[in-house]
Amino acid sequence: MSKSTKQKETQNIETLKKRIEQLSVGVQKEGQSTTSSIATSTGSSYSSYSSRSSFSSSSGIENKDDSSNSGSDPKFDENTESYSQYFCSLKGNEFFCHIDHSFLIDNFNFHGMPDCFKYYEKAVEIIRDQENQKEENFTEKQFEIIDKEAEFLYGIIHARFIVTQRGLEAMREKYLNKEFGVCPRTFCNSFPVLPIGISDTHSQSTIKIFCPQCKKVYFPPRGYYDIDSAFFGSTFPNLFINTFPELIKIIQKKDYKPKIFGFDIHPSFNWYYKIKTKQLEKNEKTVNENK
Repeated sequence: MSKSTKQKETQNIETLKKRIEQLSVGVQKEGQSTTSSIATSTGSSYSSYSSRSSFSSSSGIENKDDSSNSGSDPKFDENTESYSQYFCSLKGNEFFCHIDHSFLIDNFNFHGMPDCFKYYEKAVEIIRDQENQKEENFTEKQFEIIDKEAEFLYGIIHARFIVTQRGLEAMREKYLNKEFGVCPRTFCNSFPVLPIGISDTHSQSTIKIFCPQCKKVYFPPRGYYDIDSAFFGSTFPNLFINTFPELIKIIQKKDYKPKIFGFDIHPSFNWYYKIKTKQLEKNEKTVNENK
């Protein structure tokens, strides 16, 4: 790992720690709602998921040496709804894909995360759908913090998953179904778009959509404005296009051509317009200097 890459990773982890602290403080303040980097509709309480799973409100935190970090999960039941499926089914989370359970139980994919979360073991236990035999009581506020941390952790791991082969395949299905939407540009003829993160650093930017046809970046539909761009990253759309070039069938590019009474405007008019514009700017600058 190069020195610059290591510095960038360290900076990203420090930013992530601050963001987690903000989430915890936000939950603890009475009368104030926590501002999450995930879509606001994901702010469901932890109990709303645990009521449909095997978790109970009395579950406690496991030690790092326990089964939640062992890389195996003998109690996982594929017939029940997983946290990943539950999370992706929430309104506002349609851009997220289901993360394979085999990816979630691999500790290598959680590199750099343990020191960033106050309730890391519990958050991992939730997204891995693991039962905890050790019982400790948590307050309602603590459960809210745990829920937010689980959502945030899922978003971080999601960014790592979608650049793997399995992740790209999962996003391919969503792309073919146009689940990310279509380009708002008229001449792109409803070309499917891809989610893109402008920044790989947490809390620096929100998600945008990228059109492979016109190569432009747009704001997503209302309801997706609050998703942290780091949950998808800047690498994904470019890697996706290079992996599945057959999906990106570039149609003949069309641009708007201005007309006057049905006639094309002669190129010399554009040249004349540019000259006049520069003259006006120069005159305005001279006037301002003489004041």
